[in-house]
Amino acid sequence: SRRSRIVLNLGQVSRHAKDGDVVVVPGKVLGSGDPNAKVTIAAYKFSPKALVKVGKAGGRCIPLSRLVEENPHGTNVRLLS
Repeated sequence: SRRSRIVLNLGQVSRHAKDGDVVVVPGKVLGSGDPNAKVTIAAYKFSPKALVKVGKAGGRCIPLSRLVEENPHGTNVRLLS
C-alpha cells in the first residue's frame, strides 16, 4: 500500500553511500539534503529537486526497472529503507 512505502531524503542516502555505490530505495527519494558522492540511486519515484541535485553531483537517478536490466544479479547494490 502507499502508506508502507519508504520515503528518504538525499541527506539520508548520502550518509550511507560513497562514490561509485549503487543504492536502492524501495520508495521515493526527496530533495532535502545534498548528495556528497557520485552515486547511482534506483527508486520507484524521485522528486524533481532530487533529480536535479543528484545530476549536478555527477550521479544518476534510475527507475528500479532499469537497474534490473543493467544489473540482473543485483551485485554490489546497497538497499536503504
